[in-house]
Amino acid sequence: MHDEGYVQPIMLLVDKSSPAAHIDGVHAAALASVLAYAEETLSLVDPDPSWASWLDGPFTKSVRRADAKTYEKISTKFTAAEHAAVTVGKAQAMAFRPTTYGAMSRHLAKLQVSGTDLPKRATDHPIIAPEGSPVLVLNAGLGMSTGKQSAQAGHALFAWFLSLDTPARRAWYEAGCPFRIELVQQEAFDDYARGVPEDLLIVDAGRTEIDPGTATAFVKA
Repeated sequence: MHDEGYVQPIMLLVDKSSPAAHIDGVHAAALASVLAYAEETLSLVDPDPSWASWLDGPFTKSVRRADAKTYEKISTKFTAAEHAAVTVGKAQAMAFRPTTYGAMSRHLAKLQVSGTDLPKRATDHPIIAPEGSPVLVLNAGLGMSTGKQSAQAGHALFAWFLSLDTPARRAWYEAGCPFRIELVQQEAFDDYARGVPEDLLIVDAGRTEIDPGTATAFVKA
């Protein structure tokens, strides 16, 4: 059962015959989440009202897996204005406008959430971000699945983006949305997290996989 708060669905390709690396899936999903919002709010005077409703809450994300055939099929069901798609190496992710669980497209609602995982190997597509680009720091000591860590990464990148003023948002977007990811173990993560503003440090509610109150991610810039 879900409450009727707003949630942003994110579809992640999980191709069993040629799976992407975990880190690339996380990168693609997090960026798609922010891009869906940035592309609409930076280009339209009146963006879809679902964004404001979603941002009034905890900006929940639901990362759902799709095999290659299903991913391709669903990608044709939405207009360009209704989603953002990102490819990183073999990883592909598509993020959509927020919706309630009850009103979610049946194509997305049918996709599975649990068990969304990709191989934890080195990236297939090293990201060369310019000096000064934001760094998304993820707590690698928690054993999170790809789906869970993608949602946490999306929260952190979104929180950082929202902290920027409009000119800074536009500048980052027009630069191609550069950022890189650092996966660090618990002790190093705790050291890095000291001094991070409260609104940029993502602390999980603990509904799945990890304990409530666990710090999972933040962006340093």
